[in-house]
Amino acid sequence: SFKIEIDRYALAPVPTRISLLRPPVSLTGRLFDNDGKLLWIGKGFTSSVEPGIKGATLGQYEADPDMLRKDFETSVQTATKRLAAQANAVPKASVKVAAAD
Repeated sequence: SFKIEIDRYALAPVPTRISLLRPPVSLTGRLFDNDGKLLWIGKGFTSSVEPGIKGATLGQYEADPDMLRKDFETSVQTATKRLAAQANAVPKASVKVAAAD
């Protein structure tokens, strides 16, 4: 089985534009065999300089919570893809990670 835990999520300023915020996340993934033995552990993350996340000011996020949800969703998807790429490199293991409904 493959388990993902969210270690950290936040709103962080973009270093080049202090009023612009983006939601970085950090994930830990663990791969277990059928007996529950830990085979692998890895990390997935995004940062406040992530190019695929639009970002907004705090006021813009407060006025449009859907914008914040979409940015968090993009951040989590990016971090999960990075984590899955590491997991797929584990010998004798194939992990398919799909977005939850």
